[in-house]
Amino acid sequence: MLSDNDIREVIEKGELKIEPFSEKQLKPAAVSLHLGFNFLKPKPSVTIDPLTDIPERIYCRISLKKNENYILKPNEFILTETLEKIGISKNLGFLVEGTSTMARLGITVVQTAMIVDTGVGFPKPRKITLEIKNNGPNPVVLHPKMRIAKAVVFRLNTPSSYAYDDKRKYKDQTGVGAPKTTTRAEI
Repeated sequence: MLSDNDIREVIEKGELKIEPFSEKQLKPAAVSLHLGFNFLKPKPSVTIDPLTDIPERIYCRISLKKNENYILKPNEFILTETLEKIGISKNLGFLVEGTSTMARLGITVVQTAMIVDTGVGFPKPRKITLEIKNNGPNPVVLHPKMRIAKAVVFRLNTPSSYAYDDKRKYKDQTGVGAPKTTTRAEI
């Protein structure tokens, strides 16, 4: 895992891209990420087939304006994006997790997708999708630009043989990404 000094160095070398980036985002061994303005809210009472469904059938798009907030109700789940665009070289790994403050309010920021694959957004940085759920008993106000997550960065022993964006289904994603279907069941 990289320290704040190491993270600063990989940013300076261009191995990690964070746009926008401020020194204030650096933690001792992590970098803070902020909430973006766009959300996908699942439509209620829709039976979803992950092999065939299209995002327009299962999600409502919400785009907040500068001074708007989103109230996340108890047990509500949404997809959202980071404010920052991220680019991860084939030399690095990147894990995203919620902040302890959000966790103490009952908010999970990552359901199971904490690994951001090597080569995502590289060389062209892009926003990362977050899966947010309110597990607490109270509504929680989400403010765009608020600190919502942190990422730890680590160096791979050897670079990956290819970048995620070279071959995968989310490579053209520019903002908050809905799940994409696959043509077959994967085993």
